[in-house]
Amino acid sequence: MNKSSFGTIIIRNGTSRSFDVELRTEDGSTRIVSRTDEFFNERLGVTFSPLSTEERNTYDLRGGLKVVSLDEGLMNKGGIRTGFIVTSVNGYAVNSKSELESALSENVERVKISGEYPDGMRVTFEFGL
Repeated sequence: MNKSSFGTIIIRNGTSRSFDVELRTEDGSTRIVSRTDEFFNERLGVTFSPLSTEERNTYDLRGGLKVVSLDEGLMNKGGIRTGFIVTSVNGYAVNSKSELESALSENVERVKISGEYPDGMRVTFEFGL
C-alpha cells in the first residue's frame, strides 16, 4: 500500500468485511497535498496551487497554477471557474507565487491571463484595470 491507501474493516450486523481504500484529491490524484503549497493573490482574488508532476503529466502541461478557490476579484468577475490552470500572465510562464507576482508587476493597466481547463479547453482572458 502507498501513503494514500489503507485497509479498513467494516462491521455490519455482526459480519465484518475488509476493504482496501484509496484516498484521492478533488482532481483524482493520490499525491499528498500540503496547504502550504496554496497561496492567495489579492489582485486577482484567487487562491492558487502549483501543479503537481502528476497534474502536469495528466494535462500535458509544462507547469502552471491551478485555481483552487475564487474570492471577489478580477478572475471571478471574468467568469473563470475553479480548476482553471493559469499557464501565463502578461506573456510570462507562471509556476509559482513569485513568478505570478513578477508577471503582474509588468503591466498596471491590463492583465492578460492564458490557460486551460482540465477538459482541455484553452482560454485567454484580458482584464482592464
